[in-house]
Amino acid sequence: MGRMFGDLFREHLGFPRLSGYKNGTPYVPQTKKYLLHKGEMVIPKKEATVLRRKMAEKKKKAPVKKTPVKKTKDKK
Repeated sequence: MGRMFGDLFREHLGFPRLSGYKNGTPYVPQTKKYLLHKGEMVIPKKEATVLRRKMAEKKKKAPVKKTPVKKTKDKK
């Protein structure tokens, strides 16, 4: 469908299109202006690197949850 009218209008006036990550993102690919929503968090690169590393370690160490199977007796 192409670009929205609002995007074309902003470009015509010389305003850049702002990017956003509605569902979040673990990594911002490039330096530019972004649209942030209420409640979102931005942390510095150094802290983000530490956080990503800790999350990866935790994921590797996470135990596999085994759900017990209940045995049922056939009633006749």
